[in-house]
Amino acid sequence: MPSVIKERDVSIILSSQHAVSTNRRPKFGPVPISEETLAEYYLNVLNEIEEQYHKLPEVAILDFQFKTSSDEVRFEFPFALSATERTTKEQRKDTFATIIHIMSSQTEWAGLNLHMRLDFKIESGQ
Repeated sequence: MPSVIKERDVSIILSSQHAVSTNRRPKFGPVPISEETLAEYYLNVLNEIEEQYHKLPEVAILDFQFKTSSDEVRFEFPFALSATERTTKEQRKDTFATIIHIMSSQTEWAGLNLHMRLDFKIESGQ
């Protein structure tokens, strides 16, 4: 039976896929964090998933929230990145870094803190 798996918490759902949630909400502000650091974080999560499940996720569901110092959400961007079996971890990391680069160049987000949640879907092995 497929399940929703979080690093420290497991819940069962009715679905044809595993959804892996890192259950991490790192706060990347108010100190600037480089795109490379965020990309390495993403790569490390992919490595952890591959080590545990012996495959890479098909889909990464990203939820970026830009918050003020008082924790008020100003902008929220949930979206998904899909990949095939041939998409390498390096290509996935580069795509993630490109998204961060584009988002960080937007002046309306200057001075806001970035909170992100990453959820990954993995096809269940039958």
